[in-house]
Amino acid sequence: MLVIFTDGVTEAVNSRNEMFSDERLEELVRKNVHLGAEEMRKLILNEVETFTSGLPQGDDITLLILKMKNPG
Repeated sequence: MLVIFTDGVTEAVNSRNEMFSDERLEELVRKNVHLGAEEMRKLILNEVETFTSGLPQGDDITLLILKMKNPG
């Protein structure tokens, strides 16, 4: 699985001015690598939304997720 993202994902901030972070995103992807690309997209966006409690963000949040299917 390949996850490409803008810094708006990892720099999304919550009410305590804490960032979502590269580490949090990496852990989320590692724990859920079994998901399909669309499921992973939904999961990441939901986690960012939950983390920020829906607060408006000052940067775009863009994801491109690719997952290779098993050949054969």
